[in-house]
Amino acid sequence: MRHTWQSLAAPALRRPGLTALAIVTAIAGAGLAGYSTADFSGVTEASLGIHPTMAPEAPDAGDPPLARGDSPVRDFVLTDEEGRRVSLGQQAGKVTLVNFVTSRCTDACPRVTRQLRNLQATLGDRMERDVMFLSIGLDPRVDSRGAIRKFAVDLGVEFNGWRFLTGSPAELERARSAFDVQVLNAPPGGDASVDLVHTASVFLVDRTGVLRRKLDPDTLPQSALDAVEAALAGRPAT
Repeated sequence: MRHTWQSLAAPALRRPGLTALAIVTAIAGAGLAGYSTADFSGVTEASLGIHPTMAPEAPDAGDPPLARGDSPVRDFVLTDEEGRRVSLGQQAGKVTLVNFVTSRCTDACPRVTRQLRNLQATLGDRMERDVMFLSIGLDPRVDSRGAIRKFAVDLGVEFNGWRFLTGSPAELERARSAFDVQVLNAPPGGDASVDLVHTASVFLVDRTGVLRRKLDPDTLPQSALDAVEAALAGRPAT
């Protein structure tokens, strides 16, 4: 189900005293992750830099398959934690899980990363050979190569078959747009730790480069394993 920004923010705009807790709670209910509860009184679409037609999309209930046809996801090139250039196209022939994180996140990003770390351990030697994980930085202001590597290391990530990627603002925007990922920027002048609201979903790209699943982080541990096994076996998503 698609929720427009207007439907999420309208109650806040009618009631200027509403805090960021209410806004972030509403957005989180649509499958987006926020960071804190600073006062967002008087927030408007204009102050957030959001065009009225932009609509963050919630994760699909029950992780149904995506109906996007058979066109491959548009390619992009980023830089990994070791300084290597990595593209989505390089993963052809493998099943690739893609998610978006920022090194400043203390809630959804670490939680999803830990779940993927457990999945990585379960997949064992199939990682790198048959399966790749790509975790992409959201914020070029803070997600430097060093920062995003530290984020991964602090969470106990093994880099076998898993790349943590960053790039220029234009490169990161190209990667986000390939998956229709929206990032909401908080207005300036508030709590510096409250600056991004974003999707926590994990995207499954099959061996041919086609986006097949958008996995809900709340059901990730089992649904991701089932989806990867189906994709590896060439079975359609169910």
